[in-house]
Amino acid sequence: MWICERPGRWFTWSEFCASSTVSPELIAVALQKRPEHQSAIVALCAAVLDPLRDALGPIRITSGYRTDALNTAIGGSKTSEHLSGRAADIVLLRDHETSRIADVARRLRLPVRQFLEYHPTHGGHVHLSYRVNAGPPKRQYLYKIADGAWRAQYGRVL
Repeated sequence: MWICERPGRWFTWSEFCASSTVSPELIAVALQKRPEHQSAIVALCAAVLDPLRDALGPIRITSGYRTDALNTAIGGSKTSEHLSGRAADIVLLRDHETSRIADVARRLRLPVRQFLEYHPTHGGHVHLSYRVNAGPPKRQYLYKIADGAWRAQYGRVL
């Protein structure tokens, strides 16, 4: 059972359960059994994703909630915040540039825990995470450059 009709003003549960690797229905069933993970997704939408959508226009979630099986299948980190509903990977549907997302996130001072910007050779998407009641936001911003190395951007402050 879902805890609410939609996790955000602009986002649906099916967007967070979409996958070409594991059945989206299996992801949805797993997520429906975890109301605390649903609550984390609702918080992520309210604090980060909906404000970005308001400022930038349509956003596509390329990776939302992950089950352990999905995370293992795609080589995700064992500590991935996707596993608890606290992260999403996104692209803009119009005029996609990861730097544009970063500029707006900084201007809005969004309370992100992590903002990971991937060079186009590594997917060209942005990973955003957010935690409720975790104290001041970490606001870690990293950019994965073409050679695969991570480079800090903007110091620690987004």
